[in-house]
Amino acid sequence: MSTPRTSKPPRAMIYGANGYTGRLIARHAVERGLKPVLAGRNHEALTALAAELDCAAVSFGLHQPAQIAEQIKSFSVVLNCAG
Repeated sequence: MSTPRTSKPPRAMIYGANGYTGRLIARHAVERGLKPVLAGRNHEALTALAAELDCAAVSFGLHQPAQIAEQIKSFSVVLNCAG
């Protein structure tokens, strides 16, 4: 007898979500019922894609390690698709 799955899927972020590969992965994730947070540097492109996919979006660059650490600390999975 298997136990019912009660845990939520891991909280995931896709960085570089508005690039070619990031978009493909984001769409694929949403098609499978996941709700990743879309991230990257281009706020306008991210919010447009997030609205289309019904996901949250956050924009930040990769030049300040402390800011990066703060942005990703609550995620179980961070997929870096930045170019």
